[in-house]
Amino acid sequence: MKIILCSFLFIFLFGVGTTETFACSCIEIGLGKRFKEAKAVFIGKVADEVEIPDDNNLIQGDGVQTLKVIKSWKGIKKKFVDINFDLESAKYGGMCPVLLQLEEGKDYLIFAYGKEYKIQPVCSDTRELDQTSAYYEYQEKQMNKLNSFWFRFWEKIKPF
Repeated sequence: MKIILCSFLFIFLFGVGTTETFACSCIEIGLGKRFKEAKAVFIGKVADEVEIPDDNNLIQGDGVQTLKVIKSWKGIKKKFVDINFDLESAKYGGMCPVLLQLEEGKDYLIFAYGKEYKIQPVCSDTRELDQTSAYYEYQEKQMNKLNSFWFRFWEKIKPF
């Protein structure tokens, strides 16, 4: 009887008395799939106020942060682009790394989704290009693939 009573007490204290928790597991999606799903893939840097043109015809998109486009592989035809952050998904980030703004003076490899050029903030595939980082060698390999015409061509026509 004591075992049953202790079991019920244990279940009650830990089963009913707990609060919401959020764990985190970031899964890296392959470059090909990210390239295919993204509306824009480019290297960009936060534009200085002085650099941003007054003419809106020179800016692509309508977002919260203006970036100067250094190199584009997909979707960007102008020198500047306005990007957004998918803040709705950031609410459920839990303990995962969350990207809510790009820092000035740093280059980023950017994957933007949808017609609003949204960047995924939770476990983001938009990353800083830092040559001192151990991750830079991997990013360099990704950029070399993106530079390949055949890689881009195959990813656009691949049915799956």
